[in-house]
Amino acid sequence: MKRLLALILAVIMLTATLSGCATAPNGAAASAISANIRTTSSDATDAAAWLTERLGDKLTDRVVLGTSADGYGIDVSSLEKDGYFIRSTGGETALFARSTDGLDRAARKYAKMFEAGSVTDVTCHEGARIKRLTIAGRDISEYTICCEDERYMLAAANELSARIAEATGVTLAVSSSEPAAPYIALRYVRDEALKNVGYRWSVTEDGLTIECSDAYKAQSAYSAVARFLEKRLDWFGLSYGWEDLTPADLVEIAEGESGGETPNFMW
Repeated sequence: MKRLLALILAVIMLTATLSGCATAPNGAAASAISANIRTTSSDATDAAAWLTERLGDKLTDRVVLGTSADGYGIDVSSLEKDGYFIRSTGGETALFARSTDGLDRAARKYAKMFEAGSVTDVTCHEGARIKRLTIAGRDISEYTICCEDERYMLAAANELSARIAEATGVTLAVSSSEPAAPYIALRYVRDEALKNVGYRWSVTEDGLTIECSDAYKAQSAYSAVARFLEKRLDWFGLSYGWEDLTPADLVEIAEGESGGETPNFMW
């Protein structure tokens, strides 16, 4: 019994020791930030540490960075997820972004400009990347996204609405009512040719219909939405976790257009 208790105590002490060690990198990262850099949000620590490591003692200018910019009158909500601002604000340069991804990009851009000897104000990915999107000749703002009241389909419909808002600045309502023109309809279909996550889409006078396989509902609707955005809006790598939407003044999805994909393997 004593041996068992001793073993349990040893395990507890070892776990505590390892847990203590696990917190060390965060503290180390914070202490490695240059005295010339300050942050306005806790999620800016990694970008600040990277900037310190990249520029070292060469960084004599003062820099502030973060995803919170309220004190500087800068609205980061107008940015895309990977967008950022670089602004000269008197005695320091401000790097602000909507996300940590954008902040990382801002830090890298600033470092390149600093090393080149010329730091200028930069705005990257602000506002709508697609100035106007039309379907069957109608502006995207006229449309409603319609789908059945099923959790995976509703999640995909809301994702489509969010992505269209991100791309165009227009937020579309999502409804589970019977589609009324003009509409973007998402539908499950039973078709062995689509396998598990295949999809197809077509445009009529009434709007856009995206059909996906009902064989694997947990993934097929989202996959159809992501792949449609990639293929038709040129949103590179969306289904693989990347975010690179090609800017455009106008994207027209005309009546009579259609497309789709069927996977070469079962999901």
